Amino acid sequence: MEDHLKNAQIELQHILLELNSNRTHHMRHFIDSYFCYSNNFINKNGNAKWQNLLWTQKISNEAKKVFYEYETKLIKYKNETTKRNSLKKERDRMVTRDHTIPLRVVIKIIENEHKISPLSIEKLQAILDENIFYTTITKEEDGLLRSKKLTSQMPQGYYDEQDHLYQKWNARYIFAGINLESID
Repeated sequence: MEDHLKNAQIELQHILLELNSNRTHHMRHFIDSYFCYSNNFINKNGNAKWQNLLWTQKISNEAKKVFYEYETKLIKYKNETTKRNSLKKERDRMVTRDHTIPLRVVIKIIENEHKISPLSIEKLQAILDENIFYTTITKEEDGLLRSKKLTSQMPQGYYDEQDHLYQKWNARYIFAGINLESID
């Protein structure tokens, strides 16, 4: 087994230890680390590299505009590493990575499942793999989610079987009017 996959398994064990101790205040770190290790988002030293999550999975239309605007600039400076790195940092400061399903919601799912029946590593992994992914959004869109109080919760429709948002992973974005695409 490759080192990053071993580290992913260690993070799952950390999460189970926290669950068994009725503690959740370190879950963000363990869950994010698990995701990075299991998806090979690591630096040259083999440590989780959260910055690598930008621009990799889901992306809002507005963030995609930022991406392509800077791609055009980066092409102009293809032989100037310092300028390219500066432009990438500038571009990345305009966006943020967002837990597509808020971490608080995912932690609640894990806690509820664990109360019903103690989770195995495999069941925990399945829950995380189904519910943890990231969306790159602009800082303005992040502010929009904050103004609608959707940074750490899903809209009510997510829980209502009669609602068009029921159990949709993108319910917050639909509710807030944020349109998403995938990175091509």
